[in-house]
Amino acid sequence: MLIKKFIILLPLLFLSTCLYSQQNPNYKTIVTQIGNRDTLITLPEKFIIPFSEILTLQNKVLTPVSDYKLDHRQGIITLSKDLFSKYQLDTFQIYSLKTDYDIFPYDIKEEYSNFEIITERDTVTGDSIMIATQTKDFMGSLFEGTDLQKSGSLFRGVTIGSNRDLSLNSGFRLQLNGKLTSDIEINAALTDESTPIQPEGNTQKLQELDNVFIELKGQDFTGTIGDIKIDFLNTEFSNFSRKIQGAKGYGVYGNGLGNILLSGAVQRGKYNTNSFNGRDGIQGPYYLIGNDNEINILVLSGTEKVYLDGIEMIRGEQADYIIDYGIGTITFTNRRIITSASRVIVDFEYTDRKYSRTLITGANNLNLLNNKLRVGFSYVNENDNEDKTIDFTLTDADKEILSQAGDDRFKAIKSGVQFVGRDTATGLGKGLYIKSDTLINSENITVYKYLPNDTNAVYQVTFSFVGQGKGNYLQKSSLEYNFNGLAQGNFDTIVFIPLPNAYQIGDIKVKYESSPRREFTLDLETAVSTLDANKFSDVDDNNNSGLAFFGVLGLSKQNFNFLGAKLNSLELKLKSKIVNKIFAPVERYNPVEFYRQYDIQDSNKLTEDLREASLIVSPVEYVRLNAQFGQLLRGDGFDALRSSAEFIMRDETKDIPDVLYNIEFIKSDNTYININSNWLRQFATAGYKKYFGGFSFDNPNMEFRLDFIQENRRNKVQGLTGDSLQSGSFSFYEVKPKLILNNLFDVNLYTEFGLRKDNLPVNGVLQKESQTFTQTYGLRYSGVQWISTFLELTHRKKILTTRLFRKPTLIIIHYLLTGRRGLIR
Repeated sequence: MLIKKFIILLPLLFLSTCLYSQQNPNYKTIVTQIGNRDTLITLPEKFIIPFSEILTLQNKVLTPVSDYKLDHRQGIITLSKDLFSKYQLDTFQIYSLKTDYDIFPYDIKEEYSNFEIITERDTVTGDSIMIATQTKDFMGSLFEGTDLQKSGSLFRGVTIGSNRDLSLNSGFRLQLNGKLTSDIEINAALTDESTPIQPEGNTQKLQELDNVFIELKGQDFTGTIGDIKIDFLNTEFSNFSRKIQGAKGYGVYGNGLGNILLSGAVQRGKYNTNSFNGRDGIQGPYYLIGNDNEINILVLSGTEKVYLDGIEMIRGEQADYIIDYGIGTITFTNRRIITSASRVIVDFEYTDRKYSRTLITGANNLNLLNNKLRVGFSYVNENDNEDKTIDFTLTDADKEILSQAGDDRFKAIKSGVQFVGRDTATGLGKGLYIKSDTLINSENITVYKYLPNDTNAVYQVTFSFVGQGKGNYLQKSSLEYNFNGLAQGNFDTIVFIPLPNAYQIGDIKVKYESSPRREFTLDLETAVSTLDANKFSDVDDNNNSGLAFFGVLGLSKQNFNFLGAKLNSLELKLKSKIVNKIFAPVERYNPVEFYRQYDIQDSNKLTEDLREASLIVSPVEYVRLNAQFGQLLRGDGFDALRSSAEFIMRDETKDIPDVLYNIEFIKSDNTYININSNWLRQFATAGYKKYFGGFSFDNPNMEFRLDFIQENRRNKVQGLTGDSLQSGSFSFYEVKPKLILNNLFDVNLYTEFGLRKDNLPVNGVLQKESQTFTQTYGLRYSGVQWISTFLELTHRKKILTTRLFRKPTLIIIHYLLTGRRGLIR
C-alpha cells in the first residue's frame, strides 16, 4: 500500500525536473562513438524520465520509435538498423552520438524489500531450504540516501459493540519532511486509513485526523497533491476558498515577472450561506441548512465563517462560538449574549453527497512597469458529473422529470408516498401512515396521519423540508410528521430530485499604482459567469451567462499643506460596481452587512448598480475623519441613498481618551414591495485608561468605557401621507457603561451594565415594546502562563410592555454563568 501511494510522487518530480532543466544537477549529457553496426547503447544511469531524452547525430535530432527506442527503466538505447542509410552517412566512418536526458532527483534501487531470501542447509535432513529473514528497517531502506526526517505509526485494533459485529481495524501513518535534492524539499503525510471523523469545533485550531498530502518545494515552484486548500484572494468577484482532494501547482517565472497557479480536484463540499436572527436567551444550537434546504448536514471542518452583527467571530469554548460539524449546528458561548436583535450570518461548506463534483482552477498574474501595473486572470470551473451519483440512484423516470424541470428546483420533484401493503401474517400495515381525506375550503384534500401498527398503515411517506409557509406538515420527531393546514408548515410529502449543475467564471483584473505610497491607484475588473443549473434540461438555458464590472479610482496624499493647514494624510476613492442579475459569483462578493447598509428588504435577484465616494482625512496621526456617500440601484424599482460620517481619535501611546462616533442615514424607495424608508443609525464609544506605576501594559491600570447605540427606521407605504408606519419599522437606543481593572495581582476584574429600550409600530405609530437591563460581572486570573481561570456572571432582565402585547407585563430573566479552569494547550 505504501509503495502504491509513494508512486504518486513521480508526476511532481517530473514537473520539478522540467522546470529546472537549465540548472538541474540531474540533467545528463553522454557522447558515444557509434559505427554502422552499433545498435545498442547502455547509458550510465537507469530510470530515465520519459520524453526527456534528446539524441543528436551529425546535427540531426533523431526521431523516437523510427530512429531509436529507449528503455527508460534500464537506460538502454536501441538504434534503428537503417539509421545510417536514412541520414546518408558513411558506413565506414565513426560518428559521435550526443544523448541529453534527465534522471529522477533521487536514487531508485532495483528492489525494495523488507525481507531477504537466504539459503541454508537443514542439519537434520541435509536438504537446502530457503528462509525469508527480515532485513534492516524497511522505511530506512526505502529512503536510504536521502536527507529525510520520517516518523509514523502502524496500529491494529478490534471494535465490538452491543449492536454491531466484531471488526478488525488497522491503519498506517507516515510523515516525511526534508530534502530530496539540494534544491527540492518534501513535506508529506501519508496514510492508508479512511475515517469519516471530523475534528471537534470547540477550539480555535483544528486537528485534522485524516489529512493526506505530498508537497514538493523548489526555489520557484510548489506542487501539492492530496488533501489541499485552494484560496483565490484580492479580487472582487472570484474570491473563494475550498477544501479539495486533488493536485495544485504554483510557480514563479521570469525572475518575478509573474506567477501561475493551477489545480484540479474532486471537490469535497458545496458553498452556502445562512442568515437568521437569534432568539432571546437561546445561545444555541442553531441549525444550518444547505442550498436546497437540506437539514442535518455535514459541515466541512474549518470552512465556516460566523458573523454576529457584522463582526466575524472566533471559534472556541473560550472564544465566541462552537460548532458541531457532524450535524451542522452553531452554539454561541456566554461571551456573546444572543437576543432577538442579534443578526447571524454563517458562510460554510458542506457535503451534499449527491453528484461527484470536480473543480478546476487557474490563475496567472503579471507584474509590469516595475510592479506598478499588475494584470491578473483567474478561472474557476465547478462541474457535477450527472452520470455519477453518490448516495442515490437516478431512474429513467427521474431523468425525464429533470429534463422537463428546467432550473426550477420545485419542478424537479416526485411523490414521497409509497404503498407498502399489509403483513399477511399479522394483518398490520407495513408502513407508518394511513391515508384520509378531509374537506378544506370546499376542496377535498388528502392527508397522511402517523399511525404505526395499524391495519390501515399501508403507506410509507417521505417528507422533505420546503421552507416556512410552503408546506402542510410540521415535524414532531424523526419519523412523525403531522398535518398543520394548507401552507401552515415547512414539510411536505415530496422528494426533491437533485439537480446536477455546471459552473464557470472567468475574471480579469488590472491594477495600477503610481508609487509604493499609492498616491494614484486605478483598479479595473470584469468577470463573466456561466451557470447551467440543470444539466439534464435545455429549458431556461437562454439565461445562463452573467456579467459584472468593478472599478476604483483612488488618490492619496501624506504630510502636505492644504489651504494653509498641515494634514497628516488624505485619501479619496471613487467606486463603481455593476452586476447583472444573472451573474453568479463563486462566493459572497458584497460585504456581510451590505443588505443592511442599503436597507434592502427583499431577496429578489436583480441587476445592481452601485456608486460610492469616500473621503478620509487625518489632520494628525491620532485623529481621522471619514465621510462616505453611496447610491444603489436594483432593477427598475429600488433606489437607495446612503450617507455616513465617522470621527476617530485613538493613540495608545498618549494619555488621552479614545473616541469613535459614527452616524449613517439611508433613504430607500422600493416599488417592488411599495415601501419607502428612512433609517438613521448612530454608534458612539469613548474610553479612558489610567495606568498606575508608569505607562506600561503590564502595570495595573483602570479603564472606563461608555457605548451608545441608537437606530430609528421608519417604513411607509409609498404615496401615503402622515405618520402611518408599516411592519419593519422600529427604533431603539442602548447605553452600556463598563469598568475594567487590569493586572491587579495578576487578576482582571470587570463589570458592565446595559440599558436598552425598543419601540415597534402599533396602529401606525411607534410604541414602547420592551426595556432590557443587563449586568455582567467577571474575573480572570493570569498569574500562571499554563493555567487559564475565569468566572463570569451575566444577569439579563427584559420587561415587555403591557400596551403592545395586551396582556400583563411579561418579565424575562436570563442568567448566564460561565467558569473555566484548565491547562492552556
